[in-house]
Amino acid sequence: MTPSTNPAAFDLARYQDPLTIQRVLHTAKTVAVVGLSKNELRASHFVGYYLKRHGYRVIPV
Repeated sequence: MTPSTNPAAFDLARYQDPLTIQRVLHTAKTVAVVGLSKNELRASHFVGYYLKRHGYRVIPV
């Protein structure tokens, strides 16, 4: 079965479109951060901190 005939196939091109990415980033208010760390020296900690500071709900994964 090819991706075009498989209804469960993931449309990767759709999620690489800059307008789609921009829309998601402007409308999402909850973000899951994979590898979120409590260690303040890790980049993932800063990412979570930044998102929370800007009004996002952060879910550590």
